[in-house]
Amino acid sequence: MKAKRLTALALAALMTASGTSVAFATPANGNAFDFYENDTTLYKENEDGELEVADQYDFAPGDSIYIAVDEDDDASSKDRNKMNIYADKNMVGDKWIDEMSFAWRRAQVTNTAPTKYVYKVKVKDLSGYTDKSYTSTETNSTKRLAEIKKMMLDDANSFNSAVDSEYDETYQSVPNNGTNYGYIYGGKWYPSADAALRNGAKAYSREFSDDGYSKVSSGYVVDNKYYAKIQDILVQYLGATMVTGTEDAPETIYTRGTDTKYGIYKISNDNPGDYTEETAVSENMRLFTITSGENTQKYWLDVSSDKVVENINALLSWLGKEGSVTAVTDGFVNKDGYWVKDKPQTYSETVWYNAKGDALGSKDEAIEKLISKASKTSIIKKSDKSNINGVTYYTVDEAKAEAQNTVKAKVNALTVSDFAVTEQKGQTTYSTIRDYFVKIDTKKSASTKDYDIYGELYIGRTKSSAEDESVGYTLDVTLTNKDVGNSAFVDVDSDAYIEPGQRAVLSFADDADDVVIEFGDDAWYEFNARGQGRVNFAYNTNFDRDFAYDYDHANIDFINFVAEPTTNKTGTLYIYADEDSYIYEVTSKGAKKINGAYYDDDEGAWVIRTRHLTSYAISDRRLKTIDQMEDDKNSSSSSKPSGSQGSGSGNGNYKPIPDTGR
Repeated sequence: MKAKRLTALALAALMTASGTSVAFATPANGNAFDFYENDTTLYKENEDGELEVADQYDFAPGDSIYIAVDEDDDASSKDRNKMNIYADKNMVGDKWIDEMSFAWRRAQVTNTAPTKYVYKVKVKDLSGYTDKSYTSTETNSTKRLAEIKKMMLDDANSFNSAVDSEYDETYQSVPNNGTNYGYIYGGKWYPSADAALRNGAKAYSREFSDDGYSKVSSGYVVDNKYYAKIQDILVQYLGATMVTGTEDAPETIYTRGTDTKYGIYKISNDNPGDYTEETAVSENMRLFTITSGENTQKYWLDVSSDKVVENINALLSWLGKEGSVTAVTDGFVNKDGYWVKDKPQTYSETVWYNAKGDALGSKDEAIEKLISKASKTSIIKKSDKSNINGVTYYTVDEAKAEAQNTVKAKVNALTVSDFAVTEQKGQTTYSTIRDYFVKIDTKKSASTKDYDIYGELYIGRTKSSAEDESVGYTLDVTLTNKDVGNSAFVDVDSDAYIEPGQRAVLSFADDADDVVIEFGDDAWYEFNARGQGRVNFAYNTNFDRDFAYDYDHANIDFINFVAEPTTNKTGTLYIYADEDSYIYEVTSKGAKKINGAYYDDDEGAWVIRTRHLTSYAISDRRLKTIDQMEDDKNSSSSSKPSGSQGSGSGNGNYKPIPDTGR
């Protein structure tokens, strides 16, 4: 069986645009028709008589549902006529299916890419976010702003950068460890004098003792700390994780020679792309992982390279580390892991040295020489943590939490004015397909209820062969007279606007009182809706040929309330018309006079007091009413009509309507 290629390609493009997946494979069951596999697209007829992609809730009772089917090009009309559509016996709502048939139709599809809204951050006090752009296709501006804010908070790099900046600029963290709150050097807090000297001033101590020293012949030093191997620096100093593999079970990695940082190769395990496949087992390669915030990246480093120290130093700078790596030989390492060139003489005290190797003396002497003389520094030795020198201090965890909460609060407080917003209109493309469709006619109903149709459909010569051999289609449709996308029709409390032909099941708020329903430019209805249940107010202005056939001498306009709704309380219906027009109620027998109707000059409309809306004819001439027709039958001779449809009442000038219809 051959599938129609041009139609298939057009359908494939269509399904891609509508978010569905189609596998075009000619059925092997010998059928002239079959459903497309994995295709769930629905179609509905538009005003131009062409089919367009529809949603599950786009169908009202009485509408026809269309599903594209695959056709065998070699099938004859006789083969096609043998095909039938079968519904599973357990289908829900099958009573609302009137008829199923095959139809050759044209589908006109408009594929419009969504409009993109680009938000560029303008605020300057959110370090890490400034000038960053975030894009949303959400059409509701309030929801869109909330979505942009969520994107900002989910942007780990920018969020962590903003938190670090907030932490450094606003908070100084001090642990509550009794009376000693640590030391501040260069504007940064350190928990002890040793930490302030070593990490702040880059000083180091040497214990003058014969014990605790080990001789080493080679290695590396960072901040006077000794590391035997480069990978020890990665693990112990950078906090990297070394990745291991064996010859029997090597870890597969992907590298790209041009994607490097400081001689270190970047690795992709999630999306190899055009990376080269390698393994982690290599004599000179060391594979490691560095985690920064929520981001984890794998790298590998050639430890045999002559530039390995230079590359590690560059990597430290890249990662924001202040230390530097030096290769050393023939020295000593003390019990704390610090390296010295020569084994010291025997003393009972510890001597501190600055980064250049100059002796500073004891710890107190080093503090005096370094910390107290450094700019913007002070020694914190006060028990009152809440306010030291006018500054509020926190523990490290408290400070980090405060910084995160502050950034979140700043992001959540942003308004549209904090962004440079640009709108990028989506491009619209059009495609037309011609193909066979399964047409499912549904039964009409003006009910305010929803009716679900759910179950499997099959195509075949017989029901058993169809279920055994054909591609099943899961039909999932809700027939509804509600306008699902119009929230204005839910809990109406004052007024609503309805276009002709629009689905319009309205529900009313508990406190609804006087409500006005506008029907396009054709009419409006005012009534007390307190306690009113759901009502189908759908209407149209379709021409009633059967009615007009008996009155071919007149020009008639119609307004038809398709569900003929009835409200709990009597209201007032205004139907706009010319002053010299005539109005009647439309019935299957002909025109019916409307008791009490009158014309209001101020409103330019016919006014009818009623709680039951039906169909109305507005004519430029008098029409014989069914009442007059009955009189003609009961009288052998005509008589001059008398009386009126009612004097009516209301605001403005009006005139009574004779029983001829006006």
